[in-house]
Amino acid sequence: MAQKTREEVDAQYKWDLTPLYASTEEWRKAKDALQKRLAEIRNYKGRLAESASTLLSYMRLSDSLDKEMSRLYLYASLLSDEDVSNADNMALTKEMEQVGIEYDQQADFARPELSAISDITYDKYMAEAPGLLDYRMDIDAIRRQRPHTLSEEEEAVLSKMSLMGDTPTCAYNIFSDAEMPRPRITLADGTEAELDHSTYGVIRASANRTDRQT
Repeated sequence: MAQKTREEVDAQYKWDLTPLYASTEEWRKAKDALQKRLAEIRNYKGRLAESASTLLSYMRLSDSLDKEMSRLYLYASLLSDEDVSNADNMALTKEMEQVGIEYDQQADFARPELSAISDITYDKYMAEAPGLLDYRMDIDAIRRQRPHTLSEEEEAVLSKMSLMGDTPTCAYNIFSDAEMPRPRITLADGTEAELDHSTYGVIRASANRTDRQT
């Protein structure tokens, strides 16, 4: 049996993405609003060691932006996965990757500044602002990497390279999932099979050697 197109699949078997965003238009409004908020991050540049309250305020802002970016990316990714041959839907994930790069560029100071806070000051801030305990695991993970943390300028270079670095994987996934031909073969018992990803794996593991060779 040939694989069905999305239009041929019954609605009850399709994902319902409306709990995330009611429509692509609503998603785009939310994305545009998030991008406008990214500039708020720069208000904390050079200030993360200023006080416990400043550090907590930055962490809450970062957390809020991270959650909204994750929601936006999830919608774009799932919409793209519905039909990887749909270029318009694929473009949404690229837009979110670009937003992620913009976020990293705005926050390129954070890792070096968090790493530079002395242990004594860090422990003092944790005691002064109990709300920081919600973020201690994340901050500790950054501070453990202090020997490997780059400068702000070097972190900025890495963030600019990330989209380019994802290009080969993206190209492979589109070709493999949407454009690669699916040959049909005849098995030893006379049945026909289309070699999509799952069928290929099943037949390659068949107990019948002839089918494996085919």
